[in-house]
Amino acid sequence: MQATGKYVAMDCEMVGIGRGGTESALARCSIVDYNKRVLYDDYVKPEQPVTDYRTRFSGILPRHLVNATPYEEARKEIKKILEGKIIIGHDMRRDFSTLGLNIHMFDTRDTSLCEPLLKKAKLTVGRRASLKNLAQILLSIQIQNSSDGHCSVEDAKAVMDLFRLVDKEWERGPHSWPEAPLPRRHQNQRFNRYLDFEDCNSYNDCCDSDDYGYD
Repeated sequence: MQATGKYVAMDCEMVGIGRGGTESALARCSIVDYNKRVLYDDYVKPEQPVTDYRTRFSGILPRHLVNATPYEEARKEIKKILEGKIIIGHDMRRDFSTLGLNIHMFDTRDTSLCEPLLKKAKLTVGRRASLKNLAQILLSIQIQNSSDGHCSVEDAKAVMDLFRLVDKEWERGPHSWPEAPLPRRHQNQRFNRYLDFEDCNSYNDCCDSDDYGYD
């Protein structure tokens, strides 16, 4: 395992833009270090008008974005923090996409597919697990159950706690694991539909759906 200063955990919250609010835009980003100290936590003003605040899931209200940091300014600051770090997150594909960053250019650890975590939680290896479920099973904490929506700081800290449960084992073995294929009835659909669709009890409840191969 590398020096603990190399590790950070990130979580982002999104709002909807475009017709019907089905496209995602970054509205808050939180980054914590190995000891869960907050390195960055800021609201981000999207470059396009917000058409759905998704408050039930994102926790974002209109007032949060009135004086928020402009997107490009926030993006540059976040990128600077992430460069040279090992980034832990929970299915960060959408986070990196809304940041306009190529996830494959960064050294990442994805807790949603981590085999040691899934085995500890007695969940199916190869199927993404929701952060809410892993936190409840392995950390004995309840997250993402507030009527005010998700908190990216809370989620980033939970991700780091999960990583620390298996960090030495994880860093000795593979850094990523293959994902099980989608059920056949969904193999011809665009998988990233779920990334922009949050019409469910919570974003991670969407991830729990058998339709998308999540536990």
